Amino acid sequence: MLLYIIKWLYAWILPMGGIVLALILLLCYMFRKHSPGRWALAVVTAVFYLLSIEPVSNGLIHPLETAYDQPQGTAVAGDVIVLLGGGSRAGVPDFDGTGQVGSAAANRFLMALRLQKAKDLPILLSGGTILEGDANESEIEKRMLLSLGVPENKIFMDDKSRNTAENAAFSKQICEHQGWTKPILVTSAFHMPRSVRFFTREGLDVTPYPCDYHTSAVTNWSGYSVVPQSFYLFNSCLAIKEYVGIDFGAITDDAEAVAAAKAQGVELAPAAEKTWGNALYACFDQKVEEKLIQPTFITMYPVEVSPLTKRSPADPRLTERFELFICHSELANAYSELNDPL
Repeated sequence: MLLYIIKWLYAWILPMGGIVLALILLLCYMFRKHSPGRWALAVVTAVFYLLSIEPVSNGLIHPLETAYDQPQGTAVAGDVIVLLGGGSRAGVPDFDGTGQVGSAAANRFLMALRLQKAKDLPILLSGGTILEGDANESEIEKRMLLSLGVPENKIFMDDKSRNTAENAAFSKQICEHQGWTKPILVTSAFHMPRSVRFFTREGLDVTPYPCDYHTSAVTNWSGYSVVPQSFYLFNSCLAIKEYVGIDFGAITDDAEAVAAAKAQGVELAPAAEKTWGNALYACFDQKVEEKLIQPTFITMYPVEVSPLTKRSPADPRLTERFELFICHSELANAYSELNDPL
């Protein structure tokens, strides 16, 4: 018992726990001195802490991972295995070359390899180079498959795709050219719902084969569940991205934002101006809000839906506003009031 307590206390001085403790101490000082900005920092600290602990993180990502069951054994039927990329490392040494796949990609690769060995199906590797200097994931995986005894005539590559939408579009072209009509789709469980949407939109009748699970089927809470950890913060960020399906932070153009929202099946209200902020809010309203079960703070709303709120100094498209959601419902709404509207 003493050893467990020591480990629990030690976890609070590691980077994530230490950062939260430092923020709490700073907040205590700011509230004692009635410093301006203390409430905004309190909200940021609360959101950071909640997204970094196991109950909230698992509450966000577990519904994604259980959306599709994994077919048992070799019962799955199909005529090609489509393996979606999950990241790679450029220039690092490997057994028979350079470049390795990342951890998520490795789990996906292993599952696809086991399926290929069991079913003797062709395998389509979908994943290219995102940024200049990155490794080409499909080329790395092809080298690995060849070294593991998969015949070259069973390996096909889409080495151009940079995101899930392009995975689906380029895979469709290759499937049509090869005459494949029943792809078995292999990707991480949290990524499967969004992947299926994109492949279905392209007219492909896929059989989902999820893998690379981040949560357990059985919940086992402990004292560590309330200690902030980077793994859980990472999972929370993954889940939020999957629910929205768009990285709005990387979009700067209004028309591109509206088009990206439409690609997710999100339509702006007829009276809404076609802007980046309205597209972001529509995606949240239609895709994310209904998923918020655990206590969750949503911060920095777009200017378009927060006209009386101060703008964020970090991004003038957003505001200093937060809302608290529990069980799909908004329970609190607060913001820094705009005291100079003119």
